[in-house]
Amino acid sequence: MTITHRRRETGELYTEQSHVGAGVHSAYETKMLDRFAPQIAPKMQAAVQTIGGALPRTGPAAAMEIVQLMKRAAESIPPADIVDAYVDAGGKPVVAVIERLWQDFGDRTVGVMTDGAETLARLWAGAWQNHAIPAARQKAIPFEDLRALYEDVSFVVSKDLDNIKGQLGGG
Repeated sequence: MTITHRRRETGELYTEQSHVGAGVHSAYETKMLDRFAPQIAPKMQAAVQTIGGALPRTGPAAAMEIVQLMKRAAESIPPADIVDAYVDAGGKPVVAVIERLWQDFGDRTVGVMTDGAETLARLWAGAWQNHAIPAARQKAIPFEDLRALYEDVSFVVSKDLDNIKGQLGGG
């Protein structure tokens, strides 16, 4: 079996042989969340308090918030643990495997999702508080202009954790 990836630098597609645990991403992040959505929403509502913490004032500060969120998520649920549980449960996106993932990671997944929602709220609040665009300068941006930005892989270059430090400034 092969899987398709997109090169970060160029956007070019390429394929490679799949690895042990192939399919875990969609089983965990799509199928499990879809199957248990009725339990997730009320747990998140119960967990959400208020927007806490300082609001980021700069782009690098916002980027650091996201990096810290990723770090907290990986510490809460180490990705290798999800892959191991997926493989141990049968390694296929079937109901029994999805239920096992929920049993093993459900509560921590809700915690990570809640942390993500709260972090995103702080990012947006910080952006609007510190960089509000005066009403006179607000205007609709044509769809094609937006598309040109998000399809341009050089607009905001994606960096992995090993290579992002220099982009964050001040560290």
